[in-house]
Amino acid sequence: MLAAAYAQVAQALSLTLADGRKVDYTLRTFPPDASAIASGTKLAPTNAFDAARLLISRLARGRIEDAALLSNAPKQRYRLLHEAYAGWNPEDFVRAYGRYFVPPNRIVAEASIGEHHLVLWKLQDIDYLAGYFFMDIDGKTYLDDWPSPARAELEQVLEAYRSGKLPLP
Repeated sequence: MLAAAYAQVAQALSLTLADGRKVDYTLRTFPPDASAIASGTKLAPTNAFDAARLLISRLARGRIEDAALLSNAPKQRYRLLHEAYAGWNPEDFVRAYGRYFVPPNRIVAEASIGEHHLVLWKLQDIDYLAGYFFMDIDGKTYLDDWPSPARAELEQVLEAYRSGKLPLP
């Protein structure tokens, strides 16, 4: 299904940083069952929600080259993934990333600033909020590996949710 079918109405929100600057962003929330991928579903990186599910499903199968191709800097992303997962076997990938699709773990929200997106995935089983950054380019959504002001602001939003300054939806 499309992300729009799962997403709640977008809310315009602001985060005030320690230095007094405001970060304005849009937040969409998702119901608990939205992260699941039904058998036979073909995902495409046409929005941040589906790009996140596609990325994690590729990592859960140990397909780091395919995961790297979802990046706006695929060679750099491949090098990082290859180094980070050297020596991993298929069970390691399933254990680390397969858990993302096991309830109560789920995508809880997507924060956006323009074409930049942050997907918040709550891993309840280890009490961790994972954040994945994406960027829309020419009708596709890519893992955002380029520094930018919008990405830096979304990093502040992620930190505010992780620290509890902002309540999770």
